[in-house]
Amino acid sequence: MTVALKDRSLVDFDELKAAGAYVILESKDGYLLRLGNCSTIIAREMIKQMEEKEHASMQTIEENAAVH
Repeated sequence: MTVALKDRSLVDFDELKAAGAYVILESKDGYLLRLGNCSTIIAREMIKQMEEKEHASMQTIEENAAVH
């Protein structure tokens, strides 16, 4: 799984290793995390949560625009 970080200082890389990340590599696109077979499950859930958050943000923007 490759993730882009907005603020690298908020990531505890030691905690990631303790949670089972056996590879953490920095690339031009972000950080590549290898978590074994659960990587795919975690990646899908992260994408789902990001999409839900984006959808909620868009609804808030539309509601605010309707008020003004």
